[in-house]
Amino acid sequence: MSTPAVISDPPRGWSVASCRPAERWWRSFFESSEDAQLVCNLDGVAVEINPRAARLLKLDRAVMEGSFCVGSILQPPADQRLSDALRRTCAHPDALHSVALFADGRQRALVDLELAPLDDQHTLVTFKDVARRMRLESHVNRLVTAIDATPEVFFLTDAECRITFVNPAFHTLTGYDIESVLDRTDEFLRAPSEAEKISAYLAQVRQGRDWMGELVNIRSDGTPYQVEATISPISDMMGCFIGYVACERDITARNKLEEDHRLLQDQLFQSQKMEIIGTLAAGVAHDFNNLLQAIRGNTSLVIMESPPGSNVRHWGGQINLAATRAAEITQQLLSFSRRSGEKSVVLDLNQIIHEAGQLARRTLRANVNLEIVLAPEPVPVKMELSRATQTLLNLCVNAQDAMPDGGTLTISNAVVLVPAEVAARHDAAGGEFARCSVADTGCGIPANLLPRIFEAFFSTKEKGHGTGLGLSIVRRIMQEAGGFVDVESVVGHGATFRLYFPIARENLTAVARPAEVTLARGQGRVLVVDDLELLRDFAKTFLEAAGLTAFVAASGREALQVLEKENGAVDVLFTDYAMGGMNGADLIEQVAVRWPQIRPMLASGYLDDPIMERLKSLNAKVLAKPYEMQEAADAVIALLPKLQPA
Repeated sequence: MSTPAVISDPPRGWSVASCRPAERWWRSFFESSEDAQLVCNLDGVAVEINPRAARLLKLDRAVMEGSFCVGSILQPPADQRLSDALRRTCAHPDALHSVALFADGRQRALVDLELAPLDDQHTLVTFKDVARRMRLESHVNRLVTAIDATPEVFFLTDAECRITFVNPAFHTLTGYDIESVLDRTDEFLRAPSEAEKISAYLAQVRQGRDWMGELVNIRSDGTPYQVEATISPISDMMGCFIGYVACERDITARNKLEEDHRLLQDQLFQSQKMEIIGTLAAGVAHDFNNLLQAIRGNTSLVIMESPPGSNVRHWGGQINLAATRAAEITQQLLSFSRRSGEKSVVLDLNQIIHEAGQLARRTLRANVNLEIVLAPEPVPVKMELSRATQTLLNLCVNAQDAMPDGGTLTISNAVVLVPAEVAARHDAAGGEFARCSVADTGCGIPANLLPRIFEAFFSTKEKGHGTGLGLSIVRRIMQEAGGFVDVESVVGHGATFRLYFPIARENLTAVARPAEVTLARGQGRVLVVDDLELLRDFAKTFLEAAGLTAFVAASGREALQVLEKENGAVDVLFTDYAMGGMNGADLIEQVAVRWPQIRPMLASGYLDDPIMERLKSLNAKVLAKPYEMQEAADAVIALLPKLQPA
């Protein structure tokens, strides 16, 4: 309520009738006020009482005006405080808060007394219901408590955009003491890069609009952090800008989680890509191995029928070698995403290095010098033979590519104790390991690329000169062998890849070496089932060359028809797996029910674990494609029933 106009020299016993016309507007306002009001003199005696005050204090205005003393309804020390306030000569309003009013010996109300001087003799006393103020204060207290308890940062400014209030979270998050930030603009809190955003939100709040966005702040120790901010203008009752309130939430952790999530999504994408490649590889292995089987098989027949030393036999050997290398490429793609079906055996790492070195010498450029340093004693390791060779050849190819102007490639072997820091880096057990090192004198690998070189499809080679699978395959093969691969490189001084294999405690496995092409002989009836005519013809040819009677069928359904026609008089069922309609496993299952005496054999480029388990339960022999015809003939003959002596 506005301070009423001052009445000059009002007489004691002041009344409406004694008021000059210019002052009557005030009396009208006084009489109609919604607040309880009275005018009292320096002694606290009421000379005027408005209707609201009369009802509050239960007074008869006609009787009490000029005789009622406000102090009579107050208890010490409130009565003395009122007397002192009335007698002060201060021309400014005053107030007594939370004053209890008493009548007939009991408390009637709790009020705030607002004192507004009218002249040097009279004061306007207004009785304000304290409940409203207390409700407002309670609301403010709850609001302040909530702001103090929240982890979000809150701060308020004045019209000059200088900070006037900060909550405790401000100090916790920023590191700045509360006293050190008051009366400062918030620019000290922002990173230098945020100048444009600061101008934007200051302009926006001064126009009475909210601003929301992300900001980079700087803590008192200089470390940056990101916040999500909402900055809202504060206006007075007239709509004039008097400051703003800022609410800021630290989103550093959230952004980190989101980054860990474009990372998890990437890993999921890579995993899905690997699964797709695995599926494609299985299909490629089946179709390509079938073709290779026909090439290698028929080449073997040509070699077998050719005289020793002839050009035909030599050329056939070259074709067979090329087909063998093609089969290795297929197995490399397949092994990238799936385990090979080959069994692990105990091998001498010296022998693996020696044979891999001989293969590498055939492909290395003339300006690359290969040196092999073997351990003085056999070094037994357990793994798959083809994968062991593949690992070393992959590293040799990479080493050659790193030496475009030539250099030295050294493959060495030793039994060592794994250094503790190397074991810790790969989460591996320490102790004795076989270590094969492949070192080059090439360009080296930059330090920032070293953590990525084993990622699938990561390659620094030009497009068309590398798939990015080689080192990924090396790492996977080493993991499957129970070991790991470590790398050390200095740009301009080459790189050294170290393969760590667990030492095998078993005897070395005897590894069969290729022999002259000859076929075992036997007697029996074999049904060949394959949807590729080339393979049906090849299998029929080498089986008949081995003395067997061979029938052929292009599908599972056709095979059942042949067996029905022959009344089941077949000794061995030799079938492919992947065929249109009925696959090889389904065919074996049906034959086992109707003709249990027939021995099953299945040939395939790749079979996953569930299929292998199913074939095992059917007592089916499994032959990996592409196979050598001697191997296949021996396996078929081994399944034939033994001839009884006459």
